[in-house]
Amino acid sequence: MKESYKRKSSIALGIVVIALLSIMETWVIDHRMPNPASPIVWSVLGATAAIAFGFFCWFRAKANQAPD
Repeated sequence: MKESYKRKSSIALGIVVIALLSIMETWVIDHRMPNPASPIVWSVLGATAAIAFGFFCWFRAKANQAPD
């Protein structure tokens, strides 16, 4: 059970990293070629990162409390 929670937390952390990298990439591209939809994309990616970080914290706490 502990390994399952650790795996889920690792997946959630990976989603956080991907979302943050995508935000940085779209921010750089927006400076070269501005797009009016960029703030919407940033807010969706930011919400995804925040939710995934919440899942990461939740599953990591569950993994620490779970028996071996």
